[in-house]
Amino acid sequence: MATVSRTLNGSSLVRPATAERVRKVVQELGYVPNSSARSLSSGKSNLFGVVISDITNPFFPELISNFESLALKNGYEVVFANTNYDPERLDHALRRMVERRVEGVAILTSEVHDSAITMLRRQNIPVVTLQQQTVQQGSIIKVDHSVGIAEAIAHLMELGHRDIAFIAGPSDLWSARKRRDIFAAEIKRNKLTLPAEWIAESDPRPEGGFDAMQALLKLKNRPTAIMATNDLIALGALRAINEAGLDVPRDFSIVGIDDIDLVHYVHPPLTTIRIPRPQIAECAFTTLLENSRNPEMKKIQSNLPTQLIVRASTAAPRSN
Repeated sequence: MATVSRTLNGSSLVRPATAERVRKVVQELGYVPNSSARSLSSGKSNLFGVVISDITNPFFPELISNFESLALKNGYEVVFANTNYDPERLDHALRRMVERRVEGVAILTSEVHDSAITMLRRQNIPVVTLQQQTVQQGSIIKVDHSVGIAEAIAHLMELGHRDIAFIAGPSDLWSARKRRDIFAAEIKRNKLTLPAEWIAESDPRPEGGFDAMQALLKLKNRPTAIMATNDLIALGALRAINEAGLDVPRDFSIVGIDDIDLVHYVHPPLTTIRIPRPQIAECAFTTLLENSRNPEMKKIQSNLPTQLIVRASTAAPRSN
């Protein structure tokens, strides 16, 4: 039994020929090890938790896929939770992860409160968060949106645009406020005007972008270019423009944020600001892995850039 146990746990003490015979018998019998029992005996669960805020946004499944690939390569499994931007669901998800004895948690949404992090730290569970500045008790991955937004505004100005509106996410979401504020600051830095009605608040999904764009279309003083706080909102705005009998980019230019895979396949393909999902996943996984191996390690801060990806949804304004 000791030899079988060592083989199944990947011990180097078992001779290769013996290990091969054991694995063959195990396969023939269809034996599946009890992971809970193994966790109790070893003190390790080989589980990481990942929390996201909106499973319907393709940004997050793509992020999860990258994280899970790294986990599997390193002998870990992943427990996922979707909060739908609900703090109570976040708390419930984290308690469930603690019960399953996860070795670390990546909260890959900026919508997180300090008490949730405190609960994990009291359980000595390493945690890494995405973007949130107020959390001071764990490692942080910061995405620099200012670079991509500055590039996007410069690109639109080079095309001749001076009237640029912004469709923001809900103001109660930290990430939405942050992107909106960076946009407004960059507009001011470039000495452009920004009427209050050119900042539209939207649900962070396509239907929100559709409704917000319809409101912008009703304005007497309409912008010539639109930037959206995420790609889904931008796609909703694109549909509203098309349904109004107008054209992108002839009548309006549109820029999104995220660079989800879907934007390659819409017409026209969307100009957008790329958020580096593979790097976010890699930073999150590597940080948790290092923390689980060395609990005394200090928290890590990772800084990742954004980049404008120009496609066909931006062009010179019609007046030019």
